[in-house]
Amino acid sequence: MNAQEQANHYYKTAFNRWALELSYEKNHLIAKSIASYVVEEMIKAAQSNAANDTSWIYWEEVLEEINKIRGYEQ
Repeated sequence: MNAQEQANHYYKTAFNRWALELSYEKNHLIAKSIASYVVEEMIKAAQSNAANDTSWIYWEEVLEEINKIRGYEQ
């Protein structure tokens, strides 16, 4: 999966599972917040691994893509 696909996957999963508000805008913000949190944790984990592990660069790209998401698209 490329970074944009991964970002959309986490966002849509969070939206469908945990965004239970009546307001679409609140649900959108909740989903982005959860997806961002998950990816930030992946970055921390990758950075704390072996010194030659550069997978955190990919996860930073995913985080950038999450921040670009404007709304829920199926």
